[in-house]
Amino acid sequence: FGPVSADLDRDGLPEVVVATIEGDIKVVTIDTTDTTANAMTLFNSLSMFDSLYVNPIISDLDEDGYPDIILGGKNTIYALDRNLINLTNFPLTIDRAFPENIVVEPPVVGDIDLDGVKDVIVSTSGGRCYAFSSQYSFGDALLSGFPLSTGLLGYGSPVLFKKKAGGGLGFLGFDGWFYTYDVGYDPDKADWPMGGGNPGQTYMVPDSMFRPVQTYTDNLPEDEFYCYPNPTYDGQTTLRFFVGDDADVTLTIYDMSGKKISDEYVLTGQAGSYVEMIWDGSPFPSGVYRCVIEADFAGETLTSFTDIAIIK
Repeated sequence: FGPVSADLDRDGLPEVVVATIEGDIKVVTIDTTDTTANAMTLFNSLSMFDSLYVNPIISDLDEDGYPDIILGGKNTIYALDRNLINLTNFPLTIDRAFPENIVVEPPVVGDIDLDGVKDVIVSTSGGRCYAFSSQYSFGDALLSGFPLSTGLLGYGSPVLFKKKAGGGLGFLGFDGWFYTYDVGYDPDKADWPMGGGNPGQTYMVPDSMFRPVQTYTDNLPEDEFYCYPNPTYDGQTTLRFFVGDDADVTLTIYDMSGKKISDEYVLTGQAGSYVEMIWDGSPFPSGVYRCVIEADFAGETLTSFTDIAIIK
């Protein structure tokens, strides 16, 4: 599926994103000034271990200035940052009552409830259209009034459009009818309002659509360092933390007596992004273990910790 294009790391060179039905994602950087075979280099790649059914799309969902990649799978919406790590609140389950639903057309993005937060809208094989807030704190991300009927199987991406008063959400049903609903419309939030990204079907988002790259005063926020699942019942958990600036990070695991039980893991964090690492604690007995990170920000060292519970 794809390609779609945006400058994911905002360095002036575009990245191209492609995905396969098997769940493999590849991102390459294209140097438009290089006419040799070296013009294309691998930027990043990921195996999702889940099927993908539609083109990826591009939107800066968390509005940090860096474009994100949104994909639809089986009853799931994924939103990946430039390091191919899921944004906070993602992956998102579409409808637990219909686990066999698949996203049948590329999602679209816009602020349709005018709360200042971008929403992700998808149509599914069950003949329903769902809209989710990309940022929420508690409860259900599903917007009020959704899902909507799309008439049997949805056909074609939803489309967001501006009207004289407010906006509209439309989609073509498999029954041949074009369904429209009144919604809010904010042109500054609608960076992928239709299939192909825009009326020209360019499958790209220019830098002008994104705000300046965000800077952070807290380079290692404590509330953004955690693991999931926690507790873990098989010993495996994913450690996740955020760095506000480029950093070299050392991660170490201790038991609660203070004894180091693992080798030191050395990771690299890019400014304004999450870092994830899977830790296998299956060799260790039930108990609580402490993960400590030391992050070196160009000579300034910050530390933080989180606890991991293993239950067998």
